[in-house]
Amino acid sequence: MISMKQGVIGLLTVAVLSIGGYFAFLRAQKPPPPSCSGDTPVFIPTNGGELLLGQVKRTQTFSTKYILTIAGIPMSACSSLSSITIPASTSYKVQLAKKWEVRIRDGELIVIAPRITPLLPVAFDTSGIKKNAAGCLLLSKQDTLDALELGISKQLKKYAESPQYLKLARESGRVVVTKFVRNWLVKQKQYERAAAFPIKVFFEGEPITYY
Repeated sequence: MISMKQGVIGLLTVAVLSIGGYFAFLRAQKPPPPSCSGDTPVFIPTNGGELLLGQVKRTQTFSTKYILTIAGIPMSACSSLSSITIPASTSYKVQLAKKWEVRIRDGELIVIAPRITPLLPVAFDTSGIKKNAAGCLLLSKQDTLDALELGISKQLKKYAESPQYLKLARESGRVVVTKFVRNWLVKQKQYERAAAFPIKVFFEGEPITYY
């Protein structure tokens, strides 16, 4: 027969085990996601839209050589070579809000689309960035890499606006603009008769070889 004392001890034991199991259960749970607060999101319309033409992707490596300088005197024996490799992706667009020049001539629809411009700043995949610095122990590797990284956005912008990149964007962009013109522009009443015409696309800023 169980005495009252033994019964009380038993109940307390069960209670302790239950509480311990409860806290063990709590510890096993994943932490809650971080809270977020802020203003109510607001959609702001812009004047017109943009037609995205495509992207130019390229993995680029930027490098520079640093030389230790003491009292304004460069110590050529102590130098460091730093490099950063970035998988960059430059997108290009044209504005739809501007008036496009369209002409019909000799059975062709000639379209002069707005000037192509890159979306800035240039996007890049941070997970694919590779950094390297080697050389003199008196130069901080992190400092040299930080200094190099500061100028990369400017360099990426320079490439994005270069004739080489713009040429690539124009060549692939003509296909996108042709589809856009075919699907929208030729449905306008004044261009009904040109609905089946071949479309020739030029961009503002490039030589127009034929009107």
